[in-house]
Amino acid sequence: MMRVDVPLPRMRRDLDIQFVPIDDEPSVLLTDPWAEDSYPWVLSDIAFAVLQLMDGKRSLRQIQASLRRFTGGLSMPMEQLQQLVMQFQSLILLEDDTYRVERVPVRQAYLESSARAPAHAGVSYPDDADELRRYLSDVLALASPHHNQENKAGSIVAVVSPHLDLRVEEEAYATTYEAVRGMDPERVVLLGTGHDISDGLFSLTHKDYVTPLGAMPCDRDAMEALREAGGDLCSSHDLAHRNEHALEFQVPFLQEVLARPDTPIVPILCGSFYNNLQEAKRASDITGVSKFLDALRGLLTENTLVVAGVDFSHIGRKFGHDEPAAAMMDTVQAHDEVLLEALCDQDAPGFWEEVQRTDNAYHVCGFSSLSVMMEVLPSCKGDVLRHDFWDEQETESAVSFASVVLRG
Repeated sequence: MMRVDVPLPRMRRDLDIQFVPIDDEPSVLLTDPWAEDSYPWVLSDIAFAVLQLMDGKRSLRQIQASLRRFTGGLSMPMEQLQQLVMQFQSLILLEDDTYRVERVPVRQAYLESSARAPAHAGVSYPDDADELRRYLSDVLALASPHHNQENKAGSIVAVVSPHLDLRVEEEAYATTYEAVRGMDPERVVLLGTGHDISDGLFSLTHKDYVTPLGAMPCDRDAMEALREAGGDLCSSHDLAHRNEHALEFQVPFLQEVLARPDTPIVPILCGSFYNNLQEAKRASDITGVSKFLDALRGLLTENTLVVAGVDFSHIGRKFGHDEPAAAMMDTVQAHDEVLLEALCDQDAPGFWEEVQRTDNAYHVCGFSSLSVMMEVLPSCKGDVLRHDFWDEQETESAVSFASVVLRG
């Protein structure tokens, strides 16, 4: 058995963490983004509490005492605690020697690569080029009927699309991307939620985004200008892009509908603005962000398309609410409508104020990306083509999404 009085390795900081109820018990799903498979591990809330106490400084004895203090008296026997830590080690949940040997080289290889490989091909969409083209054709045929010839006009400057898994919502993607079919922009600015940004407010990458249909090349000069303007607000690395689906799900559609499937892109992941929510009235009020926004605004010529891959409200037990999503639906529907109206009117302060009013209680994960988009777009007006909820009944949870076009 391991010693009880020496510091243990800390919990890994690059794990994907999701809180879900399983059989009415609070549980945690952990996914290793650097493993060959993506199967999640399920931990009880007590096991996860132990894992969180592993900060690289505490010993087993100190963890045992801290657990007792934090839980109001729960006493875990030392033998059980040792077995739990050994299980963490075997699952490579700790920043120990096994992690450094088996996972760090994978991270380093990604950092040194010039291309961002498709992380979700073969899972969320086909990984064969011909199959993917057929799939996209079938999906795009589902576009809502109120998309019309006017929507296809060259006045479109930006669109909003979901980043919800393609397998559960196809019509909104179709409606968004049919609206821009045939456009030939000189570049596409991609804004999306950075669910795994570990430092900074923005994660930029110089990598080309690859799909089974080929690569959309990164506009590296544009990215360098943004990085210089953003300074410390930009993450020191682009690891957040490696497994993020928010931008990846947009790229195959862009390759299918744009005049040039190799149109250069400017891929930007936006981190959380929550810490600035109450002190600011819009994104440009956040210290240092205005300089980044100026640089991004400077990239938007008359022939630039801006795409935001975002979802809206996340409600129900899966997302930490005490009541099921069904009981919140009317309130959240009204909340989303306020946000969408502000978005369509390009009312950045009004958009911010509505999220501020609720203290982001409904977890609008597109808040940062849409706040940035509204700050940099030229004068334009939006239309909501589709707004709906994906209802995950087994967890009594739901996610809202929308398809929006904005025209100058």
